[in-house]
Amino acid sequence: MRVNIFITCLLIAVLAFAFFASPSLAKTGTIDLVHGQVTNANWEPLPGADVVIEDGSHNQIARTISDSSGNFSFTNVSDGGTGRIRVITWYTLGATTYNITRFSPEWYPANQSIINVSLSDTHIATPMTTPAGDAGQAGQSLGKPFTALGQVIDAGGNGIAGATVTLYDGIYQVIGTNTTNQDGTFVFTNVIASSPGCKAKVNYTAADGTSYETRLNNVLWYPTDTGIVRFNAQDTQLTDYPGPSDSGFVWGSITDAAGNPLTGTVYLANETANLTIPTYDSAEAPGFISEVPVGKYTAYAEHVDANGSLKSKPVSIDVLPAWKYLDTNAMTFVADQFTPAATDTPAANATARPAPSPFNNPALLIMALIGAAFAIGATGYLKKRK
Repeated sequence: MRVNIFITCLLIAVLAFAFFASPSLAKTGTIDLVHGQVTNANWEPLPGADVVIEDGSHNQIARTISDSSGNFSFTNVSDGGTGRIRVITWYTLGATTYNITRFSPEWYPANQSIINVSLSDTHIATPMTTPAGDAGQAGQSLGKPFTALGQVIDAGGNGIAGATVTLYDGIYQVIGTNTTNQDGTFVFTNVIASSPGCKAKVNYTAADGTSYETRLNNVLWYPTDTGIVRFNAQDTQLTDYPGPSDSGFVWGSITDAAGNPLTGTVYLANETANLTIPTYDSAEAPGFISEVPVGKYTAYAEHVDANGSLKSKPVSIDVLPAWKYLDTNAMTFVADQFTPAATDTPAANATARPAPSPFNNPALLIMALIGAAFAIGATGYLKKRK
């Protein structure tokens, strides 16, 4: 009996260990928020520390730098399908890199929406000493100038003139501000960061007084030791300006019942509009695309050739606001309703064509006179015989 109980307990222990030790057995998912604070040997907030999230396969998922209060946060963190993550921090001062004293930071299960990282996992316990003549961090010579440039665009990808761009360093100190040019471009020339990395924040006030801005926690950090920083457009895009579009896009393809692409026309209709969208030629296959007013439409497609026409069944579609056609889903109209081409047949109520009159044709008139003379002569001859 004791042996059975021992074996049962041993199996439970082995299974529990396998579950928590093997990422593939844990529940996977996306974590809404991972946040915490980096502290130094005195448990004081440590700005400018590197913070990295690893998944269960030790792949780097995301990276940031602690802010002026030592805080850090990540949103919408994927566990890479491994079921767990962990946070690793370090701080570089001069030519020395200081890591946390704990050899293996704690693994956090990914089946939770918010993870508050323990201070013991982000505490850099080794006292730091600044080398003589060096007040900065390795990987970047503080005081070394760099240039940062980019373009501020609206939701439709158009440049925005007159927007304010603020450049921050790795501990969120303002490096400088600038105003975008007519095409939305901006440039910071020979600026200096007090800590590694930089971010840009955009502010813009529209003509109606509405203010728009980007969020710093949603944009990337850019290294400044490269000499030139080029911001990606999505990090300087005002996605909510100028507001919802009053038009959307209808795009996709027409096929037959077997899925073969067809040329043709797409017809849209509602109470206020009747629209036609012809297909375009493409090296791959014909397709259609058009920007149309927002609203509900009845739509169908038609392909016409010498044999007749192929029509799709009418469908109801809802065109939603969109600034780019890729913001909407492609449509496929299956034209499988065949109508043969019309043939030339006499109309049922057609009027019979009258016979030609000999008076309108000289040849017919002469022949008629000759025939009449012959008939008269023959009649006289027969009378004499009698």
